[in-house]
Amino acid sequence: MKKPLITIFTIFLATNLASCGGGSESNDSIQNGGASIILQPVGLLLGFGFLPNPLSKHYDEYYSGYWRSIYSCGGGGKAILGISGNAVELNTGTSGSVFGEIDPDGNLFFNAREPGWSCETCGEVRPLETTGEIVFEENRATLYFEAACANYFRTDHTIVSVKIDLTSGTSQPHPRSEMGRIKNEAHNLIDASVQSCQSYADCRTFNIDINEDFCNFQAKAYSIQAVDEEVLDTLKSEYAYQKWLITNPGTSTTLCGLYYRDSCVSNVCIME
Repeated sequence: MKKPLITIFTIFLATNLASCGGGSESNDSIQNGGASIILQPVGLLLGFGFLPNPLSKHYDEYYSGYWRSIYSCGGGGKAILGISGNAVELNTGTSGSVFGEIDPDGNLFFNAREPGWSCETCGEVRPLETTGEIVFEENRATLYFEAACANYFRTDHTIVSVKIDLTSGTSQPHPRSEMGRIKNEAHNLIDASVQSCQSYADCRTFNIDINEDFCNFQAKAYSIQAVDEEVLDTLKSEYAYQKWLITNPGTSTTLCGLYYRDSCVSNVCIME
C-alpha cells in the first residue's frame, strides 16, 4: 500500500512545482530550451540572486557577479561561470545554462541559444549568441549575452547585447553591502584628518547619494586642501553603479524645511 501512496504524492508534488514555476506562457517572458525572451520592460529586480552554484556540475574554477541590462529589456540578476579544462558553462540567473568552450587566450565561445517566441507579429528570432573573454591576470571576465525584445506595439523585435562583468570566485558581495562599504570608505577618508580651510572657497559638500540625502542631513563637509577629490569622485561612481544594479531608474522629490551647506568656521569646513 505504501508504493501507490508514494506515487500519488510524487505526482501531486510535481504538478504543484510545475504550476509554481510558471508552466503557462505569458506576455512577460517565455522560456524554451533554456532561452528566455523578455517581451516587456524589466521593472524592479526582485528576488535578486539564486543558489550559490546553479550549474549542472562542479567545475575547477568559477567567476561570478551581479549584472543588469541598460536596455528596457534584457533582465538582470547574478551570473556564474564554471570552467574545467576547455569546457565552460554559464548561468545568468534569467534562463537555463549555456555551454561552450574556452581557448588558451581566455576567449569564450558558447553554443547559440534557440529561443521560443510567442509573438506571431514580432518576426522570427535568429539564434542568440553569447561571447566573452577572461583576463586571468586580473581575475575578471567580461561576457556579452544577447536578448531578444519585442517593441512596444509588438510589430517587430530587436536583439540587444547585454554586458556582464564577472570576478573570480563562486560568489561576490551583494550590491547593497558594497554600497555600505563604499560609503564608509568615503566618510572615513574625510574623517581621517581635520578639514582645514582658509575661506569658504576651500570647502565642499560630499553627498555620496543625493537621492537619499537631498537635504544634506547626512552630508559631510570636506576641504580641498585635505582630501583628494578624485578619490571621492571614484567612490561616488562606484556607489552609483552598485545602486543601479538593484534599483529602478527614476527621480524623486524631497521638500526640505532645513537645508545644510558647507561652510568655513574657525578655519574648519563644517556643515551648517
